[in-house]
Amino acid sequence: MVFPATHQEDVVGEAARMRHLPPFYLVHVFRFSTCLLTAVIFGPPWKQGRMIVSFRAREVATVAFLSLFILGALRDCNAVAEICGNMELGLWQRLCVVVAVLGSSANVSKFAANMALIGIYAAQKMWQEQRGYSDCLSIAATIRRDNGRLFEAYIAMSATYTLATVLLLIFCLPAAVAYFYFAIALVLVCYLGASALGPLVPILSRSQRLELHPPEAAIGQHPRQQQQSGDSGTPLAWEDFFLAALLCGVLPSLLAPCGARLLSGVGYLDALSSTLSERSLSSVVPETWAQLLDLCCHLL
Repeated sequence: MVFPATHQEDVVGEAARMRHLPPFYLVHVFRFSTCLLTAVIFGPPWKQGRMIVSFRAREVATVAFLSLFILGALRDCNAVAEICGNMELGLWQRLCVVVAVLGSSANVSKFAANMALIGIYAAQKMWQEQRGYSDCLSIAATIRRDNGRLFEAYIAMSATYTLATVLLLIFCLPAAVAYFYFAIALVLVCYLGASALGPLVPILSRSQRLELHPPEAAIGQHPRQQQQSGDSGTPLAWEDFFLAALLCGVLPSLLAPCGARLLSGVGYLDALSSTLSERSLSSVVPETWAQLLDLCCHLL
């Protein structure tokens, strides 16, 4: 594949209004925070014995997460509808703009965090079954018992972003190849972030132990794995949770606009420089309630 080297009009950036979005460092701070809150509030380590997060608090948090998700989904649908109705752009250009818009959506990060959370529950169930004290509930039933039916509906609604995530991955792949040095740096940041956030979950849950997880079950494991097993029953799975959630939350926000610009005809260096330099904190300071709500939909 030969990427264009000449400068063309940046129709993707203008149509997607990329200059009006929050700067990347602010977006990624909130992506990291969302992943950590999802793990702390909805994760399984505190579901037996003395709970750190009560069931009522998880219900309130679910309402907040679900409300933000619905607002973000409505904003994404409205943006996609406007782009599809813009007849001044060609079909390929409209697809590139849609990808750039979806790459900046906070709902993609929520979808990744929820799918990774299901993986945590699956890891815990397998861990318990291997030691012969599983409660015989399915993963869906366990999630429903721990967090309520509303949270189950929230996970089901977030699954509607599966197709959007696949589309983003298709556009991110050529961008990751073209800007491999940039992609490697992003993956390294996500890996370091997951390595830092993963051990926080056992540390936060150290004040209580699961009654069904006796210390003898961890005999013969690596010391680090013993600590995480004793607290959560999901050996080393929290680092995998954060890595998957951060990769899907951080990479598309940067690589999707780069890939969309690159494939729409913008030059190699122009696509990267425009993506990295177009956003500023001063341009997103809300002046009205509508702008504040739009900013929250981008960040939360």
